[in-house]
Amino acid sequence: MWSLKLEAGNSIRQKKFWLITALMVLIYIMAFYEIRDNLEGASNPQGLLATSLVGYIMVSAFLFIGLYALIAGATSLNSDLENGTIRVALSKPIRRAPPISWASSWASRSA
Repeated sequence: MWSLKLEAGNSIRQKKFWLITALMVLIYIMAFYEIRDNLEGASNPQGLLATSLVGYIMVSAFLFIGLYALIAGATSLNSDLENGTIRVALSKPIRRAPPISWASSWASRSA
């Protein structure tokens, strides 16, 4: 758990995190202005508002979460390579989590 806190703390202190956050806020602001413009002539503004908000938030959340995961993973791997801690990380085996092993056993039975 401490490594997760350490990686999260390192990510928040980087400019990449704040750049992605600022980009995400700007896209949300543009989307909200577009939704506001679309609501002016709508016959059912509440329904249009709900579907528009959900659509914009879901698409942009998946985009930015994926983008952030790629950047954070690459940064973490790069820092492990630079610090020489990648050998220690690779030398310790990782147990599969029980839900993953349950899912794999279920999938093999159904096939």
